[in-house]
Amino acid sequence: MRKVVLASLLLVPLSLGFSMYPASGDINEQGEKCSPIQVKSLTYIDQNGVESATPKPGAGTVYHFDFGDGSDVTQVAPPPDFRPVTASDSALAAFGFPARPSSPEALKVWVDAYSTYRETIAGTLCQSTSSASILSSDNWSGVMGTQHSDFRRTSAYSRVPSFSASCPHESTLALWTGLGGWNSSPKLIQSGAVSKIGTLQGMSAWWEVIDAPTDSHIVSVDDNYANAGDLVLSYTYYDSSAGLAKFDWYNVSSGRNPGMISVSSYAGKAISNFYDGNTAEYIDERTLKSDGTKYLLRNYATAGWKDAYVATAGQPDAEIGSIYDHVGIDMYYGSLLSELVGDHLATPTSWNMTWHGCGS
Repeated sequence: MRKVVLASLLLVPLSLGFSMYPASGDINEQGEKCSPIQVKSLTYIDQNGVESATPKPGAGTVYHFDFGDGSDVTQVAPPPDFRPVTASDSALAAFGFPARPSSPEALKVWVDAYSTYRETIAGTLCQSTSSASILSSDNWSGVMGTQHSDFRRTSAYSRVPSFSASCPHESTLALWTGLGGWNSSPKLIQSGAVSKIGTLQGMSAWWEVIDAPTDSHIVSVDDNYANAGDLVLSYTYYDSSAGLAKFDWYNVSSGRNPGMISVSSYAGKAISNFYDGNTAEYIDERTLKSDGTKYLLRNYATAGWKDAYVATAGQPDAEIGSIYDHVGIDMYYGSLLSELVGDHLATPTSWNMTWHGCGS
């Protein structure tokens, strides 16, 4: 559709190294406050998307959560014998799995990934006071689709790093896909994996919606989601026809799937208030504390992204590097903290990020 444009937003000299610190420096021992969200009711959904108040053979379970503020947030878990690769298109939609892609390349990626499916974990949410923030390249690095106003879906796979203890204070890393949040936009919907509280290794699955100053903060979906070396999917989708933000995750290595989250409103605001389709992101981030200051960037060494697809309204998923204008983002705060390797994509759907420093 457009000639590919790739540019690093920040071209900076390399950091000259770092000092080593004990693991207790990096680890967030206490963590930001994380409050369990109660399930207020259950409904049941069949393979055609019909909900009922009582369970039926072959039905999935829909969890309705009570955020206490007018939010409408649900999570769906398919029946135990469900298998995505052999499921009908209607069953995939009903049970909260990404649709079977139409393009041969994307379909192969989808089939290879979901062939390992084993189980869905659902019914347990925990709301943090921490936030994966918007707007600032002193805590974002990665790749961003541009030159559109109607981005609807982003999805990509990333490899969970084996973290090193390198920072003198608490550090984090969030890997996520999302829509919005750049160029002074106060709106962002996003989902992905974030480093765990109380331990150096491993990542939790999470989502967040922001319409500043309204912010759901990080909502953890599966605290035991992924370990070092696991290949994980982040999928963020704004469904304008249904009035929903949809978030999905999948651990290809373990076959573990946190059930899809659907958000129609948060804090009394329709989800359309949180949507900005001007940018589509694939980001490595150091997150914010509840007081607005930033954590240090946990040493991830190299983080690889692959099979990155994006879609605009009414269009099928397409390779981010083949179809859409995009830019690279380096994280810089006094010195280079994280960069897109070579300032370009390695292939139309893959790239690597390299850690350079903790920041301050």
